[in-house]
Amino acid sequence: MASPPILAEPIPPQVAMESVECSPIHCRDYIVSPNEESGPLRFFAELLNGAPIPYGLVCSTDGILSGVPEVGTQGKYEIQIVAENDSGTPLEVKFTLTILAKQEERLGEPVLIKLIPNIMINEGAALGPIDLKQYIRASDPEKEKLHFTAELINGGVFPNGIICTSTGILSGIPAKDTVGNYEARLIVENPANGAKRETQFFLTIKERIEMGGEPQFYTGLKKQIWDALEKNQPVPEFAELFNRQLTAVEIYYLMQRFATLTIYDVYNLERPGPLKLLSLEEASPHYNIYDRGSCIVGTPKELFSHERTLEDALMTAKVMAREVYKRGWTIEFVGFQKMMRAGWVELQVLAEKHGNPLNILHYYPTDRDVKLIMEELQTSMNMGKAP
Repeated sequence: MASPPILAEPIPPQVAMESVECSPIHCRDYIVSPNEESGPLRFFAELLNGAPIPYGLVCSTDGILSGVPEVGTQGKYEIQIVAENDSGTPLEVKFTLTILAKQEERLGEPVLIKLIPNIMINEGAALGPIDLKQYIRASDPEKEKLHFTAELINGGVFPNGIICTSTGILSGIPAKDTVGNYEARLIVENPANGAKRETQFFLTIKERIEMGGEPQFYTGLKKQIWDALEKNQPVPEFAELFNRQLTAVEIYYLMQRFATLTIYDVYNLERPGPLKLLSLEEASPHYNIYDRGSCIVGTPKELFSHERTLEDALMTAKVMAREVYKRGWTIEFVGFQKMMRAGWVELQVLAEKHGNPLNILHYYPTDRDVKLIMEELQTSMNMGKAP
């Protein structure tokens, strides 16, 4: 039986800029169809008052909002996404889109490479570190040192636990009661001449992930265990704990926390050999990368580290991709989906730069993967690293 679309999670506020290609918004990441009988989702975007979305932006029927906002579209918009399926009952979801005015580049000013995407983090989880120099750099990086300052648009201070250093590193752990959407301003100054460049971004802090959604159950169980140990009595039975059903949130949390990636040399039919620890440039300090002859493997160093983030996993995947590219393998990915995507995108960028693509088996890229490639190549061109 067909059922209406479901909102998996709210679409966070977004930032774009006139004459700059905006980061694609994939509505399917937030809106889902409950079952196969409900049919495929179809999307439409408009303003809350029924007017068309800003000129230069389009929303495809499969739910990708993208484009280049035209000059004159600066402002804040309430975008409404309408999702429908075979149920005949559409779902309407709204979010805020802020379009910044086009910035002209002037000699000696810091250079805006690309907009800072919406940053999402759970309360109590580790953020970053995120190097903001990948978004704004000095006009002459070898001679100029920039000074970074971040503040909220409304004049308030950053959420407790989050800091931005003067060297452009955004990191921290959001403290309790910091859940919300924060509109931030980044001010980057060249101290040598006083020239400044500003941009805006959103920081979204989501609720703390509690395993099973029932923290009182686990708190009570721990108390029972400690009480039993102190009184030298048998510990409680764990049957109730073992028989509890895992939720989708718990499974995804575990996959992301313990993310691993293996890249196989497909035509090397030997069994994986002994572990040989590799020391690779730009590798995450929270991951080990091992060479096993017929494959290389990236695994977390400490499974329960709160310092390791998704960014560390993606960084590891890119480093591993660069290593197998040097070896010229025919490869196959096995592991966490986001790590496989990061590795695949990195290999496509390397192929474009060097004109020598690797043969990758059993990976089927999506439209999102292709857009990521274009963004990576554009960033490389802006930074003068393109071939």
